[in-house]
Amino acid sequence: MKEQTLVTVLVCTLFLTAQAAVDAKKGLGAPNQRPLLATPQVYVPNSLDLRLKENVQQQLRTSIRNFDPNRITVLSQNGEITLKGVVKTSEESDKLEHEVLRVTGVTSIRNDLVLSLD
Repeated sequence: MKEQTLVTVLVCTLFLTAQAAVDAKKGLGAPNQRPLLATPQVYVPNSLDLRLKENVQQQLRTSIRNFDPNRITVLSQNGEITLKGVVKTSEESDKLEHEVLRVTGVTSIRNDLVLSLD
């Protein structure tokens, strides 16, 4: 009887240990533990993205008079260009978009520019 009880305890312990490992892998923990957080994915630009970003920045510097690169951030991911920053008018925003579209390799634009309150 003792041997049967010992085997039962051993089997239950192994099962609970295995289940805890599966739960941990799924991000589930014990009820008194915080769930495990997934690691956020961060995009690391490749050489094509970096080259396209440089080409876009060059286009903006040469085509737009008084262009201030400190006010506008250019991001590139798989041909999509994202513009972030502050512009004085909607016309300035439109002009930036127009010039970005002239760059070879740009497939789309995401305009996250905001109008200045000044």
